[in-house]
Amino acid sequence: MLPDSFGDRYRLATDRDVHASSFGRVERRRAPAGSTWREQVKTLEDPRIFGPVREFECACGKYVGREHDTALCDMCGVKLGPAELRRTRCGHIDLPMAVPHPLGQAKDRLGSVTVLPASFLEAPSGNELAVIYEGLVVAREEREIAVGLQRLTEILLPTLQVADDWDLSDRRLIARGVGLVDRADEESWELDR
Repeated sequence: MLPDSFGDRYRLATDRDVHASSFGRVERRRAPAGSTWREQVKTLEDPRIFGPVREFECACGKYVGREHDTALCDMCGVKLGPAELRRTRCGHIDLPMAVPHPLGQAKDRLGSVTVLPASFLEAPSGNELAVIYEGLVVAREEREIAVGLQRLTEILLPTLQVADDWDLSDRRLIARGVGLVDRADEESWELDR
């Protein structure tokens, strides 16, 4: 159930919300260390989804330097920019079936999950998140998926509580990772339409 303290500020995310905030679908487990950019496609390490690993340099090395800022490499598909992009760009995992939202009621179901930006996964404690995401990529049974989503919620909900209490800039990203949408974002989006 959605904690009372979050009810006024957040609502449960829909699959449409998840896809709207995503820069690409994660479909495979991570490639072994030392793999090429081609082996990283559609994994948690895909720079096309999460942004360039090195500032203003695409994955294949064809374009390097600030003069190529915002360019999209025609070979590897990476949009060049600052490494800070890896703090803002989310991916998503399409689940093989919709399952009950860990913070909702039985009728509230999720068919997609937001994958937090690469900088969260690259943080010292981010490996646990990466393991859960990879488990969701390969899960095929409803119980496996539900357990993975529950574990993700157990990890991220306390973090969201702190980020929300302190009004940290990453709170909206963390909320997406828990399957929530900030109502203020929704209102500003409606005003822009």
